[in-house]
Amino acid sequence: MIYTGSAKYAIRAMVCLAVNNGNGKPFSAAGVAESEQIPPFYLAKVLQDLGRAGLLKSARGRGGGFYLSRPAEEITLIEVVSAVEDPRRLEEECVLGIDDCSDETPCPMHETWKAFRDQALDALRTLTVAQLVEELDRKKKLVAG
Repeated sequence: MIYTGSAKYAIRAMVCLAVNNGNGKPFSAAGVAESEQIPPFYLAKVLQDLGRAGLLKSARGRGGGFYLSRPAEEITLIEVVSAVEDPRRLEEECVLGIDDCSDETPCPMHETWKAFRDQALDALRTLTVAQLVEELDRKKKLVAG
């Protein structure tokens, strides 16, 4: 997989917050956990990482929660993924787990994986949270028929 479970949860949390912050009010971590079926303790760490990366802000107290620090149209998925994992891992890690895998000393999967990885990273660099929200909305409407 190109990214970890933390990255998957971070993307889902950001999309959930983009959808639920439309009214301008913070959305609770419990609401995100329930909506996205993310274990609450795991989500707490993910939300902390997203906050440290400057992608989320929080409001304490009654009615508090989390909200996007910028418009969803300005937040790319590579920013979200990089907030919860080392971006070098995405670019450099060998799919077979070989430490000395490079263009000079490739593993058997190197060229295939490199092409896939580069395409996936390009998508993460260009796709925004807003685009995911729009696409999910479109698909829900298709399913509802």
